[in-house]
Amino acid sequence: MKKGFEEQFSHLQSDMVSICLENVENRADAVYIYAYFHQGRTFCNYFYRIHGKLVKKHQLNTALSAGEKPYDVSIGRQKMVLQILNDDLLQIQKVCESHEHPMPEELKIVCTIHPKTPNPYRLKASYAYEKKQDGKTGPGDWAEEWFASLSV
Repeated sequence: MKKGFEEQFSHLQSDMVSICLENVENRADAVYIYAYFHQGRTFCNYFYRIHGKLVKKHQLNTALSAGEKPYDVSIGRQKMVLQILNDDLLQIQKVCESHEHPMPEELKIVCTIHPKTPNPYRLKASYAYEKKQDGKTGPGDWAEEWFASLSV
């Protein structure tokens, strides 16, 4: 039996969160994933909140407390995570297509972690379906804009 749209869509979003959490060995307060898809073009970025500090993927170690094990912030590691995010985004597009559902142009996924609660992971996502026309040069700018808005 073929899984339903919602189940497949949710599973792929969860997979995106999982790879980001794996990247930081589940040592984060929150994971933020920005994904963009337009006419086959994909773009993904991700960042974290660690010990209350919002950090980009290459800045993870700046949020650590003294004595904590450093993160692997190598370019190879970052590329591996981005490749999986982009692959999942392409799978989301296929799921949307097969269920005749519109593909979001932009996805913003936030997973907050509350380790001392019965349900430690809270996922919230927002979607935009229209092409962005705000004068920015592209999805990299939009991801940076979102990061900046969360830094406040």
